[in-house]
Amino acid sequence: SRSPVRAAPWGWNHSSLQRLADNGAECIHPDLISVRTCNSRLFSYTLAHHHNLGVPDGKVCRSTPEVLEALRRLYHNHSRLVVKPEFGNTGIGFSIIDLSSHDEIAIPQAVQNRIDSGDTPLFIEPWRERIIDLSTRIELHPDGTIGRMNHYQTLASSAGAFYGLIMDQDNASIRPWIPALQRTAHIVAGALHTEGYFGPASFDSMVVAGHHTGPELIPLIEINARQSMSAVALSICDRLTLNTPVLLRTISSRRFKVPATYADLQRILGKDLWNKMIWLTPLSVRDPHGTARIPFRSMFLMWSTTPDDLQHQHREMIERIKR
Repeated sequence: SRSPVRAAPWGWNHSSLQRLADNGAECIHPDLISVRTCNSRLFSYTLAHHHNLGVPDGKVCRSTPEVLEALRRLYHNHSRLVVKPEFGNTGIGFSIIDLSSHDEIAIPQAVQNRIDSGDTPLFIEPWRERIIDLSTRIELHPDGTIGRMNHYQTLASSAGAFYGLIMDQDNASIRPWIPALQRTAHIVAGALHTEGYFGPASFDSMVVAGHHTGPELIPLIEINARQSMSAVALSICDRLTLNTPVLLRTISSRRFKVPATYADLQRILGKDLWNKMIWLTPLSVRDPHGTARIPFRSMFLMWSTTPDDLQHQHREMIERIKR
């Protein structure tokens, strides 16, 4: 019998949808064009600009002259800039331009390559000193109403590459910003509904050091109209009825040593960590020739009773498996 699958088909095409249907799935999904539109940074940039949200002084550029003009305008007030493509790159990070290290304004080769290949528009924003990265996840119903809503901390490198998240309903770092995040969630939901989108969605925000004041929230950096990694953490928390702080983390095989067997992993971690975590990815996979390969990235989830204990477990975990 067919069972309905409700999911955002980001990365899917019509042939993949047909393949799912051929295998018994009844796919309930928004139009693929709507999904692409809502995942574009142009969509989130336009929405943020209209509501005076997002990073102030951000620019959208479609050509070399426009990029140079944006650099000249931002040069006087900002020493570092972030360049983002229209789609993707949160897994590997963005291009950072350090204007303070150059005598003259020039476009970095990596950015010029994107322009030359037609990978535009590009989005240029002033660099802000981040204190904490946040994300808000919603379930958007077909009638435009919001179901479940969660706010959580995301972990990212200085270049913006995502590597994990922390879910803690009592997180003191998030609590002051929840009213503003809830208001932004309704703005995002309305815009997504207008485009015909429904299903899982999230938007990123960040708390930064104020220029002349204390910490300030910059809501709506970008929108992810699709399943995000938070879905993994939430699903496991629901399954295990976890109501404690939870950490979901990815690690690279280049920086961390993943053992070949689960017995070795348990021995390295020790009983204290092994009993408070789940290793979510296979330790190895076999290629078409039967050779075992270690995945480039692995993922685990761990939990504890308090945020401090979770941070301690995380540090211990990293120390025991780092190269």
